[in-house]
Amino acid sequence: MNNLKYKFIINDDGYETDDPVVSGRQLMQIAAFDPADEHILIQIFKPGSQSIGLEEKVGLREKGKESFRVFKSDRTFSFTVDERGYEWGKRKISVVDIREIADIGSDQDLFLERKDEADEQLQDGVDVDLGARGTEHIRSEKKHPKYCINIEGVGIIDWDLPTITAEQIAELGGWNISEGVVEVDEDNNERTLVPGEVIELKPGIGFCKKHRWKRG
Repeated sequence: MNNLKYKFIINDDGYETDDPVVSGRQLMQIAAFDPADEHILIQIFKPGSQSIGLEEKVGLREKGKESFRVFKSDRTFSFTVDERGYEWGKRKISVVDIREIADIGSDQDLFLERKDEADEQLQDGVDVDLGARGTEHIRSEKKHPKYCINIEGVGIIDWDLPTITAEQIAELGGWNISEGVVEVDEDNNERTLVPGEVIELKPGIGFCKKHRWKRG
């Protein structure tokens, strides 16, 4: 007698069945989503998602294909992440869900691609409307490295931008730009910055060891 159970997850809740191959309808009935024809079943692959028809068969033997989402809806919505297609069961999807089903880590930024305007960076905590413009296209991009700067009397400060101005250095250091800003390199060579000068930073703590700034 075979007592093997096949486990699956729907909307973060765990279920099991004796059958290794089941239909979309059976999955929703087991999880008490009735009537099944008023719901959309989405299989999650990480990365990947696709809708499963009511009579479409799903195999539960293979690990990584046992996760599903169910939506009370009558249609699916499509989008892409890094040119891979996804389906979803409602018009809006959270950035958190996009990251999860596309397997995009926190070390990457997400951007909603636009043709006639700048791409929109997607922040965690917001939703993307999948029904406003047709299929939305999303891309991931490695986050810009954080920078650190070393300012006399303040120490090391994290800085997210790849450049910094003399005025910003003075403000972070707590003095007026009229007092001047002096750059000191790793060999203790000093150079006075010109008001309005923009300094291009290099990523990582190593830059802090090579250069620092002090009051003029």
